[in-house]
Amino acid sequence: MIPTPGPNHALLQVVAILGTLLMPAAAAESQVSERLVPLRGRLGSFAIQDPRATHDGLRVVRSDRGLDRDEIVPWDTIAAVDPRDSDGTFEVGIESGLALGDRLWRGRTRLRRGDARLAREAFLEALQLNRGRSGPMFAIALEGLVAASIMDRRVDEVQAQAVLLGELALAGGRSDRFLGPAYSGDILDPETMLVPMVPPVMGDSAGLDIRERLRSQPELHESASLRRDLWIRLLDGAGPPDLDGRGLDAGIRFLLQLATLDSKERPARESARRSLLEQVE
Repeated sequence: MIPTPGPNHALLQVVAILGTLLMPAAAAESQVSERLVPLRGRLGSFAIQDPRATHDGLRVVRSDRGLDRDEIVPWDTIAAVDPRDSDGTFEVGIESGLALGDRLWRGRTRLRRGDARLAREAFLEALQLNRGRSGPMFAIALEGLVAASIMDRRVDEVQAQAVLLGELALAGGRSDRFLGPAYSGDILDPETMLVPMVPPVMGDSAGLDIRERLRSQPELHESASLRRDLWIRLLDGAGPPDLDGRGLDAGIRFLLQLATLDSKERPARESARRSLLEQVE
């Protein structure tokens, strides 16, 4: 006589069927969680879902206490990204983003150890990769290039970049990657938002290149037009524009005083010279 299956036996059959149906979904979830992003600086790694390349970093979905949230991880903090399991490739833009982050990381590492020449090369490559000329990655490349060029005694080649760095700082878009004693202090004067080690003096590598760079770069702050005009006037020895200096920020006032040293009016030149000497004292 064949025994009739009891209630417990039927329940076990249902559980077994459900387990079989759910196995592919569980496997897929496991594969997603195993796709990792290792971070630089021994900061570990984390699992990602739905990675998408953006201008500033890798946009991923991260789970925090059961809640999914979007997050952008800056390119210069990412050491690698696991490729897609299906074909071993990356989503669009991830490979170029990793290349940009690699140059930024190399530049900062070389700058910290005092290798100015190689740091400068890395930041130049990063600027070429960052064609948008905006955002946090551009800010890192720009300041890194100016700092490395100062250390390498090639300040004539970064006059335009130093002007842009001041504009970026005024607009609140400056990078925080170069703060602290590891980078031998701040290269930007906090009062004038100028780079004291990059003076507006015509050198062998200056001239048309500075003008072209400043023309091709969108203005980063409302004061950019006047600052750039004064810088070019100083290079040309063209004298000051028709301004009285009232209501201007400290950086523009300082550039205006320097430009006034080339004024055609002797009293104006003497007044500017005395004012600048007083500031030095």
